[in-house]
Amino acid sequence: MSSMPMSDTAPSAVAPPEVGVPLHITPTVVCIALPLPLPDLQVVNSYVVLGGDGLTLVDPGWAYPPAEAALTEAMHQLGFAVTDVRRIVVTHQHWDHYSLGVRWRNRYGMELLLGSGERHSLHAFAQQPDSVHPAQVGMLARAGAPDLARQIAGLTWEPYELGVAFDAPDRWLHDGDVLARGDGTLVVRETPGHTRGHVVFEDAEQQLVFSGDHLLPRITPSIAFERDPEPLPLASYLDSLTLMLNLPDARMLP
Repeated sequence: MSSMPMSDTAPSAVAPPEVGVPLHITPTVVCIALPLPLPDLQVVNSYVVLGGDGLTLVDPGWAYPPAEAALTEAMHQLGFAVTDVRRIVVTHQHWDHYSLGVRWRNRYGMELLLGSGERHSLHAFAQQPDSVHPAQVGMLARAGAPDLARQIAGLTWEPYELGVAFDAPDRWLHDGDVLARGDGTLVVRETPGHTRGHVVFEDAEQQLVFSGDHLLPRITPSIAFERDPEPLPLASYLDSLTLMLNLPDARMLP
């Protein structure tokens, strides 16, 4: 499976997307790199899928004013407005992929879709919204690292993390679900590991897979860095990699 590179400075045969500049992958799929408020990871790739019934957004990024402005302006360059978005499909519930989708759904009313396995962490966050990493604190203590557990327990939210929307979607996705993507379809593939509800979207007609953080060009993603991890996330991640190997060859859109 080949990949489109993330936005970084590593050498590549394909130029990475410029922040806020539409990059056409196919005539109907456009990548838009969006800024993040984080001190280390600077950019996340969002995708606009064009269709006769309006736009489908894949992973619209962080609910962060520069990201929202960049995505809105990029859609204007393509000849569309936010109100042309019919659905937002998200690979997983991390803020840098999901939170702008929640904001736009709440504001504009388009349908928001997310993998069903993410309901666990969304529920856990609602139960303890003021604690940064409650599950990891307990895991570290049980693993014999009490000093590190105390350090993690003492963490507080950064300013850019406050007030980020983290609500449930309109529809939960399951493995094998078939979604409209304009004039074609996307097939949902459950790929737990990075999070327990992570999914990828397979566009067999265009030989594309929107891979979220399951498959990345040069690094292995973090495993189970979420509110309510499953018991054996690494085993699930390895099984999910096998699943991808067994799918037909496709271009990876991380």
